[in-house]
Amino acid sequence: MTKTGIKALIDKYQNGNASAEERGLLESWYNQDVRQRNEMDFPEDLWQRQEESLKMILGKEKTRSLWPRIVAIAAAVAAIVFGIWFFTGEREVLKQVQDDVAVNDIAPGKNGATLTLSTGEVITLDGTKNGVIIGDELKYSDGEILKQVQDDVHIQDDVHPQDDVHTQDDAIARHPELVSGSRTNDAKYTAATAKGQTYMVILPDGSKVWLNAASTLKFPSSFSRKVSRTVELAGEAYFEISKNKSQAFVVKTKKGDRFPEQEIKVLGTHFNVSAYEDEATVRTTLLEGSVDVGSVGVGRSRLKPEQQAVLSRNGIKVQAVRAEDAIAWKEGLFIFEDEPLEQIMRRIARWYNVEVVYDDGVDRSKRYWGSVSRYEQVSGVLDIMQSTRNIHFKVEGRRIRVMK
Repeated sequence: MTKTGIKALIDKYQNGNASAEERGLLESWYNQDVRQRNEMDFPEDLWQRQEESLKMILGKEKTRSLWPRIVAIAAAVAAIVFGIWFFTGEREVLKQVQDDVAVNDIAPGKNGATLTLSTGEVITLDGTKNGVIIGDELKYSDGEILKQVQDDVHIQDDVHPQDDVHTQDDAIARHPELVSGSRTNDAKYTAATAKGQTYMVILPDGSKVWLNAASTLKFPSSFSRKVSRTVELAGEAYFEISKNKSQAFVVKTKKGDRFPEQEIKVLGTHFNVSAYEDEATVRTTLLEGSVDVGSVGVGRSRLKPEQQAVLSRNGIKVQAVRAEDAIAWKEGLFIFEDEPLEQIMRRIARWYNVEVVYDDGVDRSKRYWGSVSRYEQVSGVLDIMQSTRNIHFKVEGRRIRVMK
C-alpha cells in the first residue's frame, strides 16, 4: 500500500468519512508497517478502535453467515497490505513460504492485443499504450494516431440494403477493398487478446471495454444508423457503457459446450462478463446501473448492482456477490472465492500463457479462498498455493505440472 494511499485513508479517517472496510485496511496496515507509520502523522487512538471497527464491519449478521464477509475483508486487507494471501477449503489462514516450485520461472501477462479491420488487415497494438480508440481514425488513448480509416466508416454509412443495386455497385467500385460487408452495412472490427494479454478498447460510441486474457470482441466500425449497438464477446471483458436512450447496447456471447447463447441489453451501465468456452457457466456481474440478461429457451433476468447472473444449460441463477471481486483482474489481482483447483488453474493458464497438466490422484475439485497479485512471477503464485502442503507444482518450460 503506497504512502499516498495510506495518507488518503488517514485523511478520511480523521474527517470521519472512512468506511468500516477502509478503517479495517488502515488498522491492519497500522499494526504491520511500523517504519512507514513512524514517518507519518498517524492517529494515536487508532489501535483503540479495532474492536469497534470489527463490529461495524460484521454488523448484525448471524454467526453462521459471518464467514464469507470475513473472507472478503481478509482478502482485501491482505492483498493491499501484504500483497499475497491464500488459504484452503479447511479455512486455515496460510503464510507465504518459499518452497521450491521450479528452477524456471514465468513472467506475468501484460498489455497487448491485435485489431483486425473489416478489410482483413491485422494491426498489432502497442503494449506500452493503455488502449485504443475506434473512430474515423484509429488512435491510442494518449492521442497518438494509429491509422486513418474514415473511408472505411463512410462507405459503410453510404451503402445500405435499401439502396438500389447501381448505387451500391458505384460505391463498391470506388472502394473495392471493402466488398466484404459493404452491402450489409455490417463491417466488423475484431479486438483480440492472446493468453497473457489484456487491453482497453474505446468503441465508436465512447463506451470503454477492458479485455481480459484470451478474449475476443467483435463490433461494427460504426454504430450509426443501427437499431442497437451490438457487440459479440468470447472470453471476459469489463464494460463501461456510454448512455444512449435511443440505442440500446447489446452484448452477445456464443453457445459453449456447457451453456447456451446469451444476450445482455443495457442503456448505460458498468458490468463484467466472463464467457470462456472452457468454463461451465457464463457470469454477468453488475457494478452500476441495470442490465437485462437472457437466453433463448432459458428466460431473462434483470440485475441490480451487486448481483451476478450465472448462465448454464440448466438456466439462469441470480445471486448476490461482491461485484468488485469480479473485476479484480482489471485491478491486478486474482481473487478466488471458494473456487475449485481446476478452475483456478485455468485462470492461471490464461494469464501466464502456460499449459497445465495433472498427475494421477490430484483432487481437482478441492476448493480455495485467496487473493494473489497478477503481477507476481508464476513461482510466487504457486509457492503460496502449495504452502497448503497438500499440493505441489513444478514448472517445466511453459507447462505447470500439478502434483499431490
